[in-house]
Formats: sequence, C-alpha cells, structure tokens
Amino acid sequence: MGWFRDHLFVISLSAFLLSVLVSVLMVGFGGVVVLSALFSGSLTVDVLLGLWPSIPVLAVAFTVAALSSLGMGWSALSRISLPSLDTRAVSERIHPLVQTLERKNGTLASLSLSEYVAPPEPSDEEKVERLKQQYVEGTIDEREFERRVERLTSVDTASVDTDRNRIVERGR
Repeated sequence: MGWFRDHLFVISLSAFLLSVLVSVLMVGFGGVVVLSALFSGSLTVDVLLGLWPSIPVLAVAFTVAALSSLGMGWSALSRISLPSLDTRAVSERIHPLVQTLERKNGTLASLSLSEYVAPPEPSDEEKVERLKQQYVEGTIDEREFERRVERLTSVDTASVDTDRNRIVERGR
C-alpha cells in the first residue's frame, strides 16, 4: 500500500491521460461513423449500430478520467504541507486585531467580539509545560522554575481552601 500511495499522482496522471486519449479516439470514431452515414445516405439505425461499440468504451473512459482526476487531487492535497489549526495560536493572533477594531469603531465595541475570539485560559498542565520549556531553554533558572511551580500549585490549593471555607460558613 505504501508504494501505491507514494506513486498515486503518477498513476492517476497516466490513467487520466490514457482515458482522455481513448475518449478522443472514440469521439473521432463516432465522427467518422456519422460522416460516413451522412454521405452514404444510411438510415439512423445504421448510424446507431455503428456507434454502439464506442458508447460503453466512452463511458468507461469518462469514468476513469473522473476517478483519476480525483486521485490526482487527493495525492496533491495530501502532499501539501499545511500547518495544523491551533485554535489558541489563531486566537492569540486575532484577538489583538479585534480589540483594536473595537476601540476604533463603537458599533463593533457594542458587539463584544473580542470576548468570543479571546484565547482560552491555559490549563495548569499547560502552564507547567510552558515553565518546563522556559527552564529547558534557559530563560529561567532552577530556583525560579521551582518558585513558579510552587506558586501555581499553592494558588490552586488556596482557592480550593477559600471555596471550602465559604461553603462551610454558608452551612452555619
């Protein structure tokens, strides 16, 4: 299957060109049959009987041409290197633009579109991964890395403790 996938474009192109050639030959054959029928004064039935062998061949050639063009398109699209659609990256690029447009246009500001295109808040795991990347790149040292990770984890436990205390006080 790997060889076929690697050579799909060439195979499809060859099949397409061959089917176009066969189609041209069959249409030419049909033209010769019609012209000979016109010049000889034959009946319409004779013309149809003369064209009969070319009709299925022409149908197969058109089908092969259509399928091979799909194969060429699929092969070309699969080889194109498209960046993956990272919604966070897209939001980070679009959000400042939308905010600027909202500042300049009151009508857009009333729609609050910037809230909809704002990048989502990173999860704790993403924040820790970002800190790890900064540490590996050398932008922060080990002490700063540990301090920030501790602050991330302590903020979470502090907010949980605060929420727990509020619930307990409401129950009293």
